[in-house]
Parts: sequence; structure tokens; C-alpha cells
Amino acid sequence: MVWSRERDADRPPLSVILPQLYLGAESDVTQDRLASLGISYVLSVSRCSPSPPFCLLQIPSRPNDDSLWDNLLPWIPQALHFIDAAMSSGASVLVHCAAGISRSPALAVAYIMYSLEMDLDHAYRTSRRVTGVA
Repeated sequence: MVWSRERDADRPPLSVILPQLYLGAESDVTQDRLASLGISYVLSVSRCSPSPPFCLLQIPSRPNDDSLWDNLLPWIPQALHFIDAAMSSGASVLVHCAAGISRSPALAVAYIMYSLEMDLDHAYRTSRRVTGVA
């Protein structure tokens, strides 16, 4: 699903997944918003990316976004390393995709599995409790 401007009010807000780890959408990627939250690292799984001074990892996305054919598996090790390196240095990270409801949550759940040594079910339930998504 691609969010339109008319539906932005229905879109989940930027969420804190873990201390220093945020989940959001393209519309959350503004210098003012990121700076106000102390976010200096951005992992982008969309065509949108912030201008410097942010440290950026851009994972390629298909032109129509949120395609069933997007394969995140080859990117997971690099994404986990990027998030882990940022958080280990004390920095905060935003993981985002177009709408913040599919590709970026998948990477956030993968990071929870990796960093907290949880299985998929526990990591998914942890992320849902934190974000308040039913």
C-alpha cells in the first residue's frame, strides 16, 4: 500500500522501537524532525533520503515501492551492522520506508532478533507492544 497525502492522517506516527532506534516513513525524514529527536543515522528503504549531515545507508527499492518482489534478505547483514554501529557509538537511528509499515518494520524486527537474541515471534510481539500497533 502506498500512502497518499489524503491518508497521511491514518499513517502510524514515527515510533521508538528501542532506545535510540526509531521507525518511520518518508514523511518523517525532515532535517528539523530528525534533529529534534537527535537522530543522526538514517537507514532508508525508499527512494527518499535526507541530505547531510546524516549518516545514510540507502537500500535500493523498486520504482513502485513496497513491491512483493523486493528482496531484503541480501541487505539484512549490512543493515544490522549499520544500526548496531550507530547505536554502539551512542547515536540514534531512523529506519524508514515509503509508509513505515512493511520494509522498515521488517528490518527493525530483524534488528530486535539480532540484538536481543529473540526469535521472530517474540521480536515481532515486542515491536508491536512498543509501537502500540495492534
